[in-house]
Amino acid sequence: MKRIAGIVVLAAALTVTAAVPAVAAPGPSVVVVSGSPSAKATAAAKPTVAAKAAAARAAAAKAAAAAKAAAAKAPATKATATAPSSPRSVTATASGASGVVVRWKASATSGTGALAGYSVTLVSSGGRAVGRTVWVGPAATTATLSGLTPGSAARIDVKAWNKAVSSSAVRVWFTPAATPVDTGTAIFAVTGGRIVAFPTVDSAPVDVAAAPAAPGGYDVAANGDVTVLDSAAGTLVRHPATHAPAVTVASGLVGAKELHLGPAGQAYLLTSGGGLVEVAADGTRRTIAASFPSAPLQLSVRPNGDVVVLYTSALRTYPHGGGAPTEAAFTQGTARLNDIVAGAASTTYYESNSGGAVGLQFWGVDDGSGTAGGVGSTTSRTTYAAGGYGLDGSFHSLQAAQFCLPFPGPGPACSVDLAAKDLIVTSASGVKTVLPATGVALQSTTRPGSLAADGDGAVYLGLDSGATPGLWAFAPSGGTARLLEAGSFTDVQVVD
Repeated sequence: MKRIAGIVVLAAALTVTAAVPAVAAPGPSVVVVSGSPSAKATAAAKPTVAAKAAAARAAAAKAAAAAKAAAAKAPATKATATAPSSPRSVTATASGASGVVVRWKASATSGTGALAGYSVTLVSSGGRAVGRTVWVGPAATTATLSGLTPGSAARIDVKAWNKAVSSSAVRVWFTPAATPVDTGTAIFAVTGGRIVAFPTVDSAPVDVAAAPAAPGGYDVAANGDVTVLDSAAGTLVRHPATHAPAVTVASGLVGAKELHLGPAGQAYLLTSGGGLVEVAADGTRRTIAASFPSAPLQLSVRPNGDVVVLYTSALRTYPHGGGAPTEAAFTQGTARLNDIVAGAASTTYYESNSGGAVGLQFWGVDDGSGTAGGVGSTTSRTTYAAGGYGLDGSFHSLQAAQFCLPFPGPGPACSVDLAAKDLIVTSASGVKTVLPATGVALQSTTRPGSLAADGDGAVYLGLDSGATPGLWAFAPSGGTARLLEAGSFTDVQVVD
């Protein structure tokens, strides 16, 4: 029984030990395993759900604060502006001989902000850069451009704009019809560094070509073709009246001057070496005179095709049909000579300046025998005149209102008054007619203006400065001048 009792006692002791709760010691929690006082284990306590949430909130707050601080330190950035969409369905149609109407449909989107408008740019025309832009409002769907070269392609760019940026350009090409110059009366002149043509008296100017620097020049054939001598480049280029592409007729003419065309469109030139050459329309070159006794100064072509060359104190004439040249004395001297114009028969008109302190500009006439006279009115106003030979076979001189006593002889000095007063018409037979002519003022005392007349006797005057610059016209009967085109015009020529 003792053994049994001992077992019972031990069992009771074990039971009591298992029933006693474990005593928590300082530090980590201790779990006492029932049934074995020596089987003890330790473990770190796990955080609660609430603790996890609190920790997450703290971490998020810390990250947000860091981001805010970084944003405060970073430079501000602007939002990128977006462009409107490009105009749609862009088309181009003719507007007159040298204009175009451009049409489009509105842009589908305006991009950043409201649509501000459209730009329509004539980028190029006839192979030359233009860069002229027309701006229209956001509701517009058309714009008109002018100044295109007939017969040549023009590039046009259309863009939509908001207040920040533009859309991509929509490009169209347009070629105005190549219409020939109406030679009923066509006027040619130089303005703004360009040679322009007015196909009719009241038409808008049409661009022809760049005006060459002196001593180059241009001349117009009877059919309206324009031939340009570029003395610096040494080229002779023909610009057809039909506005077909230009043709280089000749090259190797550096330093050439005094371009004049003959009846068949052939060109006559004074070369840099002091000779006279003829260049046919097909480019064939012929030397008429290799040299002269002294340097040739002026060249002109008579209505019948004879070529007249002035050197020192002689006028040498080369007959159009061939044969030996003839020569006549020119008694007016050449020191102050500005220009000569070969008229009918043996008549030659010349522009000169008198010597001395007065320095008057005037037109005179040489009848071919060495006898000279003034181209003046019956009131002896012999100075300050714009003159030119007309297609009617007469010489036309527009004279200013100042009065001068004829030379030689004593008298008061001239009082300068450049207002036009008389138009003196000298026929091929030498008969003078004085017509009233008012409404303009010659541009200066030394450069009065450029004048030409058509076959009916109508007079066209180009002025590039002074009180009344512009292109003007007088009726065959004179009267008050009519302004054809405002601006600065020189080197006026006409064809019928």
